[in-house]
Amino acid sequence: LTTSSAALCWKTDRVQRDSRQQTRDKQQEKKAIILSYPIAAISSIRISSIKFNHNHSSIMTGADIKNEIVASGSIISEQNTRLDEEIDQLLIDIRRIGKSGEPHVLFGDLFDDDDVQNYYEALVGTLKSTKKRGLISFAGQMLLKGPHDKVKISIVE
Repeated sequence: LTTSSAALCWKTDRVQRDSRQQTRDKQQEKKAIILSYPIAAISSIRISSIKFNHNHSSIMTGADIKNEIVASGSIISEQNTRLDEEIDQLLIDIRRIGKSGEPHVLFGDLFDDDDVQNYYEALVGTLKSTKKRGLISFAGQMLLKGPHDKVKISIVE
């Protein structure tokens, strides 16, 4: 290597090390910003929004993270609203499909109902959430079509 090419290699290597150090510094700054938020707010941030932004060669600023927290909060609120609506409708459907005067239904009858199939995004997920809230009861943790068709789902009065 000549003196000029050795100097060029040294300079290129130095620029790359400086670039890596700047990236590490930005990541540390991001961590400091995130640590300044309450835990509940951080848990609602979508992980993909915190990562290094390769398209713009920058890391998200504190304002960007705050905007993501607000946006994530509204998404969570919409999902909770949808779940509440599905739970209310599930209680209505159990009474509608079951025998009159008896607040229970067999899983197979509920699953096979056309209105139920058209309404729920995930019937089993809604059943699990409703059971977790203590509004219904059924045997087992999860219900599957076929093997659990005869499992009775009852509304807790």
